[in-house]
Amino acid sequence: PGKMRRFVNESSLSGVRRAVASGIRLMSGGAVITEDKHNNLILKDSQVQDTATVIFMHGLGDTGQGWIDGVRVLHSGLPHIKFILPTAHSMPVTINLGAKMPAWYDIQGLDFRSNEKCTGIDESRERITDIIEKELETRESTRIMVAGFSQGGALALYTGLAYSNTLAGIICMSGYIPKPDDLKIHDNQSDVAVRLYHGSVDDVVKVEYADMTLKYLESKGIKDVEMKKYANLPHSASMDELEDVRSFIQDMLPDNNPKSSL
Repeated sequence: PGKMRRFVNESSLSGVRRAVASGIRLMSGGAVITEDKHNNLILKDSQVQDTATVIFMHGLGDTGQGWIDGVRVLHSGLPHIKFILPTAHSMPVTINLGAKMPAWYDIQGLDFRSNEKCTGIDESRERITDIIEKELETRESTRIMVAGFSQGGALALYTGLAYSNTLAGIICMSGYIPKPDDLKIHDNQSDVAVRLYHGSVDDVVKVEYADMTLKYLESKGIKDVEMKKYANLPHSASMDELEDVRSFIQDMLPDNNPKSSL
């Protein structure tokens, strides 16, 4: 008999809730959550005009709702930033025996991800690009950032690096570079700030894939790319990691109208 395969789910919900419960004081102020006509969740401050945007993509089998707790942490103290949390369409996922679940693209296995077809990823990139284009109606591309966890982090890299206008930054948590042989990095992204965050004992997306991603980005001429590893962190998010991500967002998307937060 063949070895039974583990059902892969890249949700970080339990880890984020544990992190939040461990002592964070959420300074969410007047933050409210709404849903747009495309079923994207929007978290923003009701009392402050937003001047920047972070688009955050969840992992395999999760939803935008699953990351609300984590994004509340990222939003704390940053009332000028709007967070958009789309949910992937459901599709059969090969690694999970064809079970349908929210997925940005199909995953065939946990090994040799660079050789996967990633069926559906180009359609997902178009969807995130459409969100970016909509945000350009009210702000410059340098006031927009893409971010994500696991498969969502992979999509953030795949979308952000190929986008035609310079973005404020790209965040990949517990992720990897998908379809590196097919990815065409746009010249306008050569100076974009890319940050990789990864747990040292991740058994879903091994930390070696993050190392490979870092080397790939450096080899492609991305000048501002850094990676931070977290000891004893599995495939999840920790409070230390969330605070590091929040700090990076604050550095790259400062409040350009400080009086608005008074």
